[in-house]
Amino acid sequence: MQEQKWHEEVRLEIIEALERQGRNVKGSHFDNPKIELFRQGLKYENRLSDADIAEFEKNGERVLQIIEVESQINPKKFMGIVLATHLCNECLRKTEHYVLNDWDVFLTIVYKKPIKESKKADKLKIMKEPLKRVIKELRGSLKDFDWEEHP
Repeated sequence: MQEQKWHEEVRLEIIEALERQGRNVKGSHFDNPKIELFRQGLKYENRLSDADIAEFEKNGERVLQIIEVESQINPKKFMGIVLATHLCNECLRKTEHYVLNDWDVFLTIVYKKPIKESKKADKLKIMKEPLKRVIKELRGSLKDFDWEEHP
Protein backbone atom coordinates (compact mmCIF):
# COMPACT_ATOMS: atom_id res chain seq x y z
CA MET A 1 0.00 0.00 0.00
CA GLN A 2 2.90 2.38 0.72
CA GLU A 3 4.20 1.81 -2.81
CA GLN A 4 0.86 2.90 -4.28
CA LYS A 5 0.79 6.00 -2.04
CA TRP A 6 4.34 6.92 -3.16
CA HIS A 7 3.30 6.39 -6.80
CA GLU A 8 0.27 8.69 -6.44
CA GLU A 9 2.23 11.40 -4.61
CA VAL A 10 5.06 11.44 -7.14
CA ARG A 11 2.66 11.45 -10.08
CA LEU A 12 0.79 14.46 -8.65
CA GLU A 13 4.07 16.23 -7.81
CA ILE A 14 5.30 15.84 -11.41
CA ILE A 15 1.99 16.99 -12.91
CA GLU A 16 1.87 20.06 -10.66
CA ALA A 17 5.51 20.96 -11.43
CA LEU A 18 4.91 20.74 -15.18
CA GLU A 19 1.68 22.76 -14.94
CA ARG A 20 3.52 25.49 -13.01
CA GLN A 21 5.87 25.69 -15.99
CA GLY A 22 2.86 26.31 -18.21
CA ARG A 23 3.00 22.91 -19.89
CA ASN A 24 -0.06 21.09 -21.20
CA VAL A 25 -0.11 17.80 -19.25
CA LYS A 26 -2.69 15.15 -18.55
CA GLY A 27 -2.43 12.35 -16.06
CA SER A 28 -4.25 9.07 -15.80
CA HIS A 29 -5.69 7.47 -12.66
CA PHE A 30 -7.95 9.06 -10.05
CA ASP A 31 -10.93 10.53 -11.92
CA ASN A 32 -9.00 10.92 -15.17
CA PRO A 33 -9.32 8.51 -18.07
CA LYS A 34 -6.42 6.21 -18.88
CA ILE A 35 -3.82 7.30 -21.39
CA GLU A 36 -3.59 4.20 -23.57
CA LEU A 37 -0.91 3.54 -26.15
CA PHE A 38 -1.65 1.42 -29.22
CA ARG A 39 -0.05 0.20 -32.40
CA GLN A 40 -2.32 1.18 -35.28
CA GLY A 41 -4.61 -1.63 -36.28
CA LEU A 42 -4.74 -3.37 -32.89
CA LYS A 43 -7.91 -3.63 -30.85
CA TYR A 44 -8.42 -2.16 -27.37
CA GLU A 45 -7.74 -5.54 -25.76
CA ASN A 46 -4.33 -5.56 -27.45
CA ARG A 47 -3.00 -2.19 -26.33
CA LEU A 48 0.75 -2.30 -25.85
CA SER A 49 1.09 0.11 -22.96
CA ASP A 50 -0.43 2.96 -21.05
CA ALA A 51 1.06 6.04 -19.46
CA ASP A 52 0.84 7.82 -16.12
CA ILE A 53 1.44 11.30 -17.56
CA ALA A 54 1.50 12.72 -21.08
CA GLU A 55 2.61 16.19 -22.13
CA PHE A 56 0.99 17.65 -25.23
CA GLU A 57 1.71 20.60 -27.48
CA LYS A 58 -0.20 23.72 -26.49
CA ASN A 59 -2.73 23.05 -29.26
CA GLY A 60 -3.07 19.51 -27.90
CA GLU A 61 -2.48 17.84 -31.26
CA ARG A 62 0.88 16.18 -30.60
CA VAL A 63 2.29 14.13 -27.72
CA LEU A 64 5.68 15.54 -26.70
CA GLN A 65 6.54 13.48 -23.64
CA ILE A 66 5.36 10.42 -21.77
CA ILE A 67 6.24 9.92 -18.11
CA GLU A 68 5.90 6.62 -16.35
CA VAL A 69 6.20 6.39 -12.55
CA GLU A 70 7.42 3.11 -11.07
CA SER A 71 7.72 2.45 -7.36
CA GLN A 72 10.39 -0.23 -7.79
CA ILE A 73 13.52 -0.43 -9.87
CA ASN A 74 13.04 -3.25 -12.36
CA PRO A 75 15.35 -3.28 -15.42
CA LYS A 76 13.36 -5.91 -17.32
CA LYS A 77 10.11 -3.98 -16.81
CA PHE A 78 11.78 -0.69 -17.80
CA MET A 79 13.03 -2.29 -21.02
CA GLY A 80 9.49 -3.47 -21.73
CA ILE A 81 8.08 0.03 -21.12
CA VAL A 82 10.65 1.60 -23.47
CA LEU A 83 10.10 -0.89 -26.30
CA ALA A 84 6.30 -1.00 -25.96
CA THR A 85 6.10 2.80 -25.99
CA HIS A 86 8.44 2.97 -28.99
CA LEU A 87 6.25 0.52 -30.95
CA CYS A 88 3.08 2.54 -30.31
CA ASN A 89 1.87 5.04 -32.86
CA GLU A 90 -1.46 6.04 -31.34
CA CYS A 91 -2.46 7.51 -28.01
CA LEU A 92 -6.09 7.33 -26.90
CA ARG A 93 -7.62 9.08 -23.91
CA LYS A 94 -11.36 8.51 -23.67
CA THR A 95 -12.61 10.12 -26.90
CA GLU A 96 -9.35 11.99 -27.60
CA HIS A 97 -7.05 10.49 -30.21
CA TYR A 98 -3.44 11.46 -30.87
CA VAL A 99 -0.92 10.14 -33.39
CA LEU A 100 2.55 9.42 -32.11
CA ASN A 101 4.90 10.49 -34.90
CA ASP A 102 8.10 8.59 -35.66
CA TRP A 103 11.02 9.53 -33.42
CA ASP A 104 9.05 12.38 -31.88
CA VAL A 105 8.27 11.51 -28.23
CA PHE A 106 10.53 11.66 -25.17
CA LEU A 107 9.92 9.00 -22.48
CA THR A 108 10.95 9.37 -18.85
CA ILE A 109 10.67 6.59 -16.29
CA VAL A 110 10.79 7.90 -12.73
CA TYR A 111 11.51 5.30 -10.07
CA LYS A 112 11.81 5.20 -6.30
CA LYS A 113 15.37 5.42 -5.09
CA PRO A 114 16.34 2.10 -3.48
CA ILE A 115 17.00 2.20 0.27
CA LYS A 116 20.40 0.56 -0.22
CA GLU A 117 22.70 0.20 -3.22
CA SER A 118 21.11 -2.08 -5.75
CA LYS A 119 22.61 -4.26 -8.46
CA LYS A 120 19.49 -3.42 -10.45
CA ALA A 121 20.68 0.20 -10.72
CA ASP A 122 23.91 -1.14 -12.25
CA LYS A 123 21.86 -3.16 -14.75
CA LEU A 124 20.01 0.00 -15.77
CA LYS A 125 23.35 1.66 -16.53
CA ILE A 126 24.57 -1.33 -18.53
CA MET A 127 21.46 -1.64 -20.71
CA LYS A 128 20.80 2.07 -21.32
CA GLU A 129 23.14 2.73 -24.27
CA PRO A 130 22.38 -0.52 -26.15
CA LEU A 131 18.66 0.16 -25.74
CA LYS A 132 19.14 3.71 -27.05
CA ARG A 133 20.86 2.26 -30.15
CA VAL A 134 17.88 -0.05 -30.73
CA ILE A 135 15.50 2.92 -30.51
CA LYS A 136 17.55 4.87 -33.06
CA GLU A 137 17.65 1.95 -35.50
CA LEU A 138 14.07 0.70 -35.12
CA ARG A 139 11.38 2.97 -36.52
CA GLY A 140 9.00 4.03 -33.76
CA SER A 141 7.62 6.89 -31.71
CA LEU A 142 10.49 7.56 -29.28
CA LYS A 143 13.22 10.06 -30.09
CA ASP A 144 14.87 9.31 -26.75
CA PHE A 145 14.27 8.09 -23.21
CA ASP A 146 15.77 8.36 -19.77
CA TRP A 147 15.13 7.10 -16.27
CA GLU A 148 15.73 8.92 -13.05
CA GLU A 149 15.62 8.24 -9.33
CA HIS A 150 13.14 10.07 -7.18
CA PRO A 151 13.65 10.20 -3.42
